[in-house]
Amino acid sequence: PKDKYFLGMPKGKVVVVEDVTSTGTSLLETIDNLKKSWVAVAAALALTNRNELTDERKSVETIMKETGVPYYAMSNALDLLPKLCKEKKPDPAIIESIKESFKTYGTRPISL
Repeated sequence: PKDKYFLGMPKGKVVVVEDVTSTGTSLLETIDNLKKSWVAVAAALALTNRNELTDERKSVETIMKETGVPYYAMSNALDLLPKLCKEKKPDPAIIESIKESFKTYGTRPISL
């Protein structure tokens, strides 16, 4: 039937996949463009969430809740970076730089 198709394409939902999510700006832009093209978005999936805040101090999770699109991350920087630092033992200056970055831009401070 006609109602199952739009411009000859079957109707359905897509999952938007992103490698790394920082503030979610590019993810939101992609979802907005898809919606403008009449594409239904079922969910957004990130391989890693960097846990950064927007200028409005919102996390990607908060922003995605506001859009009504479920957001899932397979991993996040708050878990990955401590493990990496423990294993690789980077220079103390790098560790301090990461901590300062999370104090300023992160969803919460990071413990390394």
